[in-house]
Amino acid sequence: MSQTISRRQAISLLTSAGALVTSCTNNKPEPQVSPYRFAVASDGHFGEPGTDYVRYYEDLLASLSRQHAEEPLDFTVINGDLVHGTRPDLLPEVKNYLEKLPMPYFVTRGNHDRVSLQEWKSLWGYPTNHLVKLPSAALVLLDTSDSSGAYFCGNEEWLRTAIASVDPSTPIFIFMHIPFIRSLTGSNNCDSIIAVINSFPNVKAIFHGHDHSLDMGVSIAGKHVFFDGRLGSSWGVSYRGYRMVEYSLNNQYKSWQFNLETTTIMNETIF
Repeated sequence: MSQTISRRQAISLLTSAGALVTSCTNNKPEPQVSPYRFAVASDGHFGEPGTDYVRYYEDLLASLSRQHAEEPLDFTVINGDLVHGTRPDLLPEVKNYLEKLPMPYFVTRGNHDRVSLQEWKSLWGYPTNHLVKLPSAALVLLDTSDSSGAYFCGNEEWLRTAIASVDPSTPIFIFMHIPFIRSLTGSNNCDSIIAVINSFPNVKAIFHGHDHSLDMGVSIAGKHVFFDGRLGSSWGVSYRGYRMVEYSLNNQYKSWQFNLETTTIMNETIF
């Protein structure tokens, strides 16, 4: 059910007792913990006719590689619609691009990624519902579609079991392509998913793709919910970009959108 990986270029999250004694004795400040940083992008729609989808992925790789060189990213999540609905056969080509990322990455299945459960697991090495346990966080990758491209809320029983298996002191981030509230007006809610999420205080944020016209953070059902616009596609917000998230051990969280076209920061949120 879960996967454990080593943090790339990790800085120890705990200082040894001897080092603490030395620090106090020498009146030196305690070492600062490097913030945990990650990126979220979605809706690349590789293969969509009339779009420059190859350049869109190349731009993402170049930008994330620069970000990682300046200050390491712990991971990246591509949150669904990696390809366009008419071209699920291009998923292996998308994987070839993502394999060039200098940090660990994970993917969720979107409604355009129309392959079977078996095909998905064979390609990516893990199922469409997947729990990743990192040194300082847990990632829940929740499937919200199927091989036909239908919209689903997600499997609440699997979600509850996955979250319950994580230490309550560990921050949890949930990634699901289709929003659990289908409109920001509150209509067509996935009430069962909301009930699960609200049962666990260590769920810190939920990240959605799918609606290319949304690129902000909002508070829904008492939780922080973020959208990241679009990496590619022919419609949505006026720019192509992705979301950055940074947090530290004292529970200070910050997120912003990175505009790939102007290389500027947008919509910064503290939560």
